Amino acid sequence: MRRFPALVLSMALIGLAACTQNNMLKASGPALQEEIKELNEGVSNEYFDAVLSVQWSELRPCCKEFHLQVINNTDKTMQILWEKTSYIQDGVPTGGFVFPASVCDKANNPATADSIAPHKTFTTVIWPSSLAHVADSTQECRHETMQPGKNGIHLTVKSGEDEVDEKIILELPSQQYPFPQ
Repeated sequence: MRRFPALVLSMALIGLAACTQNNMLKASGPALQEEIKELNEGVSNEYFDAVLSVQWSELRPCCKEFHLQVINNTDKTMQILWEKTSYIQDGVPTGGFVFPASVCDKANNPATADSIAPHKTFTTVIWPSSLAHVADSTQECRHETMQPGKNGIHLTVKSGEDEVDEKIILELPSQQYPFPQ
């Protein structure tokens, strides 16, 4: 009699595994085989190394967000000063940045500074606040696509008493797909 519950449990686990395998097969379709391209530029100085990038594919158009990575090269904790960091569009500062978890009403209120420990790496996704708006129908925060051309960041970092400014500019393609060579 004790074999029956074990047999039922075994059959349930086999059935669950079969469902999971079926879902994994569905998930391995063309959507996961898309070619994702990345465009990036970086700067390096005695205080930090920084890389700004955008990613896009045939299924995910370019470009709504930047990926930012900053590596602290010093023995001091440094801060990214978001209130002094700006989005650059066609060479002109055009507002700051919001983060994926931010809401649009915070788009004009810069985030507090992010700290980076000595010799550590900070990575985040940022959206230009000037391209954020509330969708009328859903009241959700939406982010418009950046225009082709020169887009980037004027990054301000504080290390000890020193403030360091760097600009990183990406030339976004006018064609989203096929990708520039």
